[in-house]
Amino acid sequence: MEQLLNIKELANVLGLAPATIIDLVRDGEIPASRVRGGRVSRHEVTQTTTALRFHPEDVRDYIRSTTVN
Repeated sequence: MEQLLNIKELANVLGLAPATIIDLVRDGEIPASRVRGGRVSRHEVTQTTTALRFHPEDVRDYIRSTTVN
């Protein structure tokens, strides 16, 4: 099983600011999970930013969806 990424790690992978990652979650463009489990709804993002984690497969899907062929 692949390790989940936190906001700073994901920001580094994507070359974006952590605030932009939060915006992407809030806008529903990339799914996030809480450390304790369960998906985070867009409306909960501001309350749990330090507890957000990202599944590598979701990150790959996001990259594929934003890549121009």
